[in-house]
Amino acid sequence: MASPDRNFANSAIFTQTASGTIPNAGDNSLYFKSDNNIYSKNSSGVETQITPADFANYLASIGQSSTLIETVERNVTFTSASATSGTMYFSMLTPVVNTTISKLAINVVAAATGTPTLFRMGVYSYNEATNTATLLASTANVTSAITSVQIAELTISSITLIAGMRYAFAFLGVGFTTAPSFSSITVPVNLNQTAPLIIKTQGGLTDLPSTVVPSGNTSTSKFWLRGS
Repeated sequence: MASPDRNFANSAIFTQTASGTIPNAGDNSLYFKSDNNIYSKNSSGVETQITPADFANYLASIGQSSTLIETVERNVTFTSASATSGTMYFSMLTPVVNTTISKLAINVVAAATGTPTLFRMGVYSYNEATNTATLLASTANVTSAITSVQIAELTISSITLIAGMRYAFAFLGVGFTTAPSFSSITVPVNLNQTAPLIIKTQGGLTDLPSTVVPSGNTSTSKFWLRGS
């Protein structure tokens, strides 16, 4: 006897399982495992991976996995750009898979001089329709992160970024004499002013805002940041 039909008006939610159910003759079961891949099993118990087997390799090539995501792929030509004191820089991104992170990193190419009073990074959700960024998690104030050349990695509260949702990794430095520079790519202004936006800035800040409508859209530098 065939398995009963199932109709979904919107979407179906599957609990991850180690091994799918063996269905009745003539049917196939469909299920997800903890590796976020989709599998099918026939009535003989033979399992087939539905998600392309090289999907993990594809994610790695664009700097994404279930535990790592980057704002810029590392297989591109990088330059560097300096940061203005008091200006916050947003690099937008959209996860391909659900990604849980507890650290943010940025590559310091040239160190700040003087006595910085603040350096923080944050994870923001970003609403394209209203141009509103809302803080979800952030680092502590660690000014030593920008006073030497390094990949500066700081902790945040663990957060899961949802596949298909729009986010921004952002950073803010205040009080330095000579501006630090960070790894970035150059984006023509006219491309950044076409939705979906990939860069935003907001000046005149002394700390990370909980909610902000970033006004700057003429920056040409998208900075590399990593969540892991």
